[in-house]
Amino acid sequence: MEEESYLIFRDGKHFFQKFIKKNFGHITILKKDKFNWFRVEPYNDRILFEILPFASDNDAPLQNYLKEVHGGVLRIRQKIITRDYYSLSCFHFMNCVSVCKYILGIKNMCCTPYSLYEWLIRNVGEQGILEIEKLN
Repeated sequence: MEEESYLIFRDGKHFFQKFIKKNFGHITILKKDKFNWFRVEPYNDRILFEILPFASDNDAPLQNYLKEVHGGVLRIRQKIITRDYYSLSCFHFMNCVSVCKYILGIKNMCCTPYSLYEWLIRNVGEQGILEIEKLN
């Protein structure tokens, strides 16, 4: 089984923004199923899940993000892999990157949006990632 996700990289609104790469301060995930688009917005204090009012054959949510984003948008096509083992990496810094990695089922040491962006581009073919396309 395969799935498609869109990772939207953009500026964040947090105090350590000045220490990380410009336009890569935050990640949002857009996904779609057979019926709707949904958005996962990981914040420091909560995770927002939103079902967007668009049918899955309408790409308006993606087009809206493509207009406003300056960092990058990656379309990721991946095979769903279910692991039968537990990871010992249960101790990690909880941020938008760790939430996105968990949703995608990716195991790596990336902790900033830009390091995840670079890792994804370099590691197509690993951990179920079949294809990555830069959309802007």
